[in-house]
Amino acid sequence: MVALFMSASATVDAQAVVQIKLSDGSSETYQIAASGGLYFSGDSVQIVTTSRSEGMLALPLSRINSMRWGVSVDIPSVETPRFVLYPNPTHDFMSVHGLGEGLHRLSIYNIQGHLERSLLCADRQQIDVSDLPRGVYFVSVGTVTRKLIKR
Repeated sequence: MVALFMSASATVDAQAVVQIKLSDGSSETYQIAASGGLYFSGDSVQIVTTSRSEGMLALPLSRINSMRWGVSVDIPSVETPRFVLYPNPTHDFMSVHGLGEGLHRLSIYNIQGHLERSLLCADRQQIDVSDLPRGVYFVSVGTVTRKLIKR
């Protein structure tokens, strides 16, 4: 059992959705009012909602396993391509397979997290990495990151 003792608040400025997983295995979803929010006080959380007639709901923290929240707006979906680096390990050149159509921003980071290179890349385009020292790198396109080994 985890005890959480805090007094804080998070005010929500836009319509938001909170999904709460309870200790009994069930889950509940609430829409947060634009003028409402989540308020943590002592051993409970108060939720000011738009979907409940009572407007405010208090839940003991001991009943909550996890909480997830996000904004409830209609935003067009942006697909982040899944991709494969080939060959991996590599010596001089690599290509990225599975990007789909168009150009994609590709970033190469060293093991310390420093950006080594950033470029626009098409699917199956060869990328010269011969000038990079031997080692482990991370290649990112959108929110997807793959490990690259340079020999």
